[in-house]
Amino acid sequence: MCRKDPIFFINTFCWTAQQTWKPEQPEQPFITFPAQDEVIRKLWWAIGKRDVCGVKSRETGWSWMALYVMLQRWLFFRAQSFLVVSRTQDLVDSPKDLDALIPKLDFSLVRLPAWMTPSYERTQLKLYNLDQESVISGASTTGNIGRGGRRTAILLDEFAFFDRQDSYRALAASQGTSKCRWFVSTPNGVGNAFYDVAHSRTERIDFSWEDIPFKRAGLYTTGANGNVRVLDEDYQFPEDYPYILDGKRRSPWYDEEWLRTPIASVMAQEHDRDFLGSGRPFFDPTEIQRLLLTSFAPRVVGEMGLDDPPRFRSTPKGRLRFWFNPDARGDAPADRAYCIGVDISAGTGASNSCISVLDMKTGEKVGEFVSPHVRPEALAEMANAMGRYFRDFQDQPAYMIWESQGPGTAFGARLLELGYPNVHYHRDPKKTHAKKTQQPGFGVSKDSKQMLLFEYARALASGEYLNRSAEALRECGEYAYLEGGGIGHVKSVSTMDPSGARDNHGDRVIADALSWLGHKSTGSKEMKMETVPESCLHQRIEDRRRERSALEQDEVGWLVG
Repeated sequence: MCRKDPIFFINTFCWTAQQTWKPEQPEQPFITFPAQDEVIRKLWWAIGKRDVCGVKSRETGWSWMALYVMLQRWLFFRAQSFLVVSRTQDLVDSPKDLDALIPKLDFSLVRLPAWMTPSYERTQLKLYNLDQESVISGASTTGNIGRGGRRTAILLDEFAFFDRQDSYRALAASQGTSKCRWFVSTPNGVGNAFYDVAHSRTERIDFSWEDIPFKRAGLYTTGANGNVRVLDEDYQFPEDYPYILDGKRRSPWYDEEWLRTPIASVMAQEHDRDFLGSGRPFFDPTEIQRLLLTSFAPRVVGEMGLDDPPRFRSTPKGRLRFWFNPDARGDAPADRAYCIGVDISAGTGASNSCISVLDMKTGEKVGEFVSPHVRPEALAEMANAMGRYFRDFQDQPAYMIWESQGPGTAFGARLLELGYPNVHYHRDPKKTHAKKTQQPGFGVSKDSKQMLLFEYARALASGEYLNRSAEALRECGEYAYLEGGGIGHVKSVSTMDPSGARDNHGDRVIADALSWLGHKSTGSKEMKMETVPESCLHQRIEDRRRERSALEQDEVGWLVG
């Protein structure tokens, strides 16, 4: 029966230590809750077949469950080989310390009935079943865990808290070692391999504090009218219970933990399974969630032709996304001015190059181009075409601003070689009335980048910048206060790019922030536009379009004739 059913085995013969829940008698039989039964089933059936990612709240029994599934296979199946991994050796195996992994197995092994206990050897970091020739061994993360061996399954416990570089190396090294890896952790921000696994195609099991019956007792939330909405109707609240109506799902247990925890990121990490809120986020996670409600899918998707004049072509798998509908000719609205921000990667596939288009009349993001496989010179040709497509009411190309360091050097050189006329020149951000320098683009330094991001965050929060791209808003959650000071994209610290160059990184947030900076640098165009009577403005636009149309027809006639 134990061999056929791991849930029966765990509930009948396994033990746990509950120092927090029952300090007067911590030694308790492991009696599982229904949600734990489901986790055990999924882990058991994944062995030898697929990876599983467990995103959990703290104190939900995940480590015990994973270890006891291994123990059941170790006891009743032949030639099993398991590996348990944590970030330090003491967390894997420290004698009689139940905070470590392998001593948890010892805790139940010594309590098994004699007829079930096999002949086994217990050495440092290893349990070997002499009867079944099965092994459970341990390792601390070194980046080369399991390399060269083969394992039935691997447990990577609290994977989000591994050293960033080690977590990515461990991910790569373990792939060929086992077809079944259990990545288990509470969230710890977004700049680590656990975040990437949790947001990949890997089977994901979310296990919340709400899945523990005594923690969810008295579950309530905020109703549509702002009053309390009790979800657990069987719970009797005191008449004067101080409900906390912040829109979250809560319970008396959760409220008590919340009052004991003055740091919001701790609750996000330990209990809410909130990747954005854990760590040290730069953008307010609550604000990002609010802004996501104002995002929507692009109106059209396609590609921009590099011909002259550039033409937009709609295609379902295009890299260019528009949050407006082009007119019958395929043109963008010409009764306004545009600013284009560009963040440039090396084009090796490690990170995206991004082009962001801002409508300076409305403050709304209207265009976005994203690709990880475009070299800086080729990206300059795309930006040149997009800038000439988004012409303003004076028939001038969009104002262009980009990061001038790293890959931006090659980008800027090619853009100027193409004769693009309307570009940003660097100013000293610390000087209020600083003059333009001779350096095209935006000069990046620690101070200038912080000022760029602070201003963008302010514009988002105030509603001056309207970002309709859900992906761009989610990327805001990947910015954090870094160790040693400064603000940055956490993945730029842990990039797997073989070149190892951090300046290869590009993303939507910087492109959006640059477009806003460019807009703030060119407020004069809006004033000029507002002084033009609407009838004259319409006539001027039509005149410009007729001139371009006549030029195109002449060129076609010359080619055909």
